[in-house]
Amino acid sequence: MSTYQEGRDAGVWGEDGVPYDLSDGDDPNALSKKDFMDNYPNDKSNKIFEGYDASQFPGMSETGRVENFDDYAVAEYEDRGLRLKSIADEINESVLAHFVLYDYKGTVQSNNSSAIHALKEKYGEDIEINGDVVYIFDEVISINKKSPGKSDDKNKVTQYWHMQLHPNQQDWGRETELLEKLSLIGHGISSSANTVNNFSNKMNINDIVLIKNGSRPVALVKVISKVIDLGDNKDISNDLDWFKYRRNIKILKLANNDMQDFPQPRRTLTLAKDMKSQSYKYIENWLKGMSPKELIPNLVSIPTKINLNTAKPSFGVEAIAKTLSSIIINIPERSGMMIGVFGKWGRGKTYLVDKI
Repeated sequence: MSTYQEGRDAGVWGEDGVPYDLSDGDDPNALSKKDFMDNYPNDKSNKIFEGYDASQFPGMSETGRVENFDDYAVAEYEDRGLRLKSIADEINESVLAHFVLYDYKGTVQSNNSSAIHALKEKYGEDIEINGDVVYIFDEVISINKKSPGKSDDKNKVTQYWHMQLHPNQQDWGRETELLEKLSLIGHGISSSANTVNNFSNKMNINDIVLIKNGSRPVALVKVISKVIDLGDNKDISNDLDWFKYRRNIKILKLANNDMQDFPQPRRTLTLAKDMKSQSYKYIENWLKGMSPKELIPNLVSIPTKINLNTAKPSFGVEAIAKTLSSIIINIPERSGMMIGVFGKWGRGKTYLVDKI
């Protein structure tokens, strides 16, 4: 592995944004500098850039998010509402090549050294975003390159679908039993040509499917297999499993009784392709873990500002702060003891420390 200075001296890591760990020749499968620059040109006016998806980023979680724009891409380990987009806008003019900013576990990472330099010049070692302080990662990250023309499901963007498993019997009510016992979804011989095409050709592995019964949500599942055609070997008289065409799935969430109705009750299988539609937002919000009564956006009035001086603390923060502060005061300096506060983003770590 080349060092930073060796990479700069050799011209394979620097202002052109080429990751030196792809170019030092140690890995025969790694991209050469020429391959990298051919596929990721410096000139932003060249619009052949295909963009990224979540499967290409190291360590990306299932709830991660990637958005591609003309001059840059923004990626998030967990969907935080594209926090780095405003940061990318601020450094865009000073970065000549297309670049990526990756919001990853308390760090801001990039595939472009110029972007890293621009961030450090503007912000120093770290950036404060929405109350969080994130460290600017010094090294260029390696992002997996898509293979041209390769139809591997891992490289496809996750799609949202909604589907009825027994559209001709809306009082069937055995969807949950089917999902839990057999871990599959599917359709029968009499399905429309559109349903057959969607299920067999357009649905991908890792796609998310909302299973419904009319307007009642049943479950969110993830597709984990390609389509399976049982042909003439399927006994369609089986009341629970009558699917000639099926895909294996993993259950992500089962519906609660107090959930809002799904806004699109009809149709056997439909792709929620409009990201602004209620169907898409319903699935996305459920996937992100919003409470059942708040699934459809804008139904609940949410305050835009909270006065921290008058807001009532939760989770016994006052008592915890007093206890920890008394411990800290009584720890001798020479003991070398430390107290760490750990928790997911937005859980109130900074608030607790302020109280301490």
